[in-house]
Amino acid sequence: MRGSSVLLAALLALTACGGDPDPTITASADPQSAPATTPAPSGRDVEHTLREAATAIETYYSDTGTYVGATPAKLAEQGLTPDPGVTVDVVSSTSTEYCLSATGGAITLYFSSAVGKVSQTACS
Repeated sequence: MRGSSVLLAALLALTACGGDPDPTITASADPQSAPATTPAPSGRDVEHTLREAATAIETYYSDTGTYVGATPAKLAEQGLTPDPGVTVDVVSSTSTEYCLSATGGAITLYFSSAVGKVSQTACS
């Protein structure tokens, strides 16, 4: 941490004096201060995406009169934008029902139109 503070102070002093920071100095910054990776999605992120997918597939149905042919790409065309790190799958779709899943990290949730709610129990 001390190295980062010294580096920051040196850069601020250089900038205050009108100098340009030396790129070799900034490249040698403390590796522990590297940007953090994106955290794994939470259960709320997965559930949010799944509910958005259910809305998108209902919109698809209102446009086509069937759930058959619904895919993640078709749901994206209907406005679905999954939360970062969350993927959506259309597990099954018929003319009258569907099953969706959303996975983020180790969390997978399901939504069945027959049940009408988010569940940890797989649907088909």
